[in-house]
Amino acid sequence: MPRQKINSPAFESWVSDFLGTPFQNEGCYDEAVHTAELLEYRREITSSELLEMVRRANVLLACLSSHDQDL
Repeated sequence: MPRQKINSPAFESWVSDFLGTPFQNEGCYDEAVHTAELLEYRREITSSELLEMVRRANVLLACLSSHDQDL
């Protein structure tokens, strides 16, 4: 049986703060990634959590880009 991964409180807080709503612009993406990098630098999250945060932010950025093309 695979072990369920438990994320750090900082990871969960970041997800809530930055991914709760779609990005309004690329500045939102930049802020989210910068904050994630800061959390990793401060050792509040692991490097694997940082990768997951950036991956999730990239998904929202891609959604923003595809929405802009529809306009």
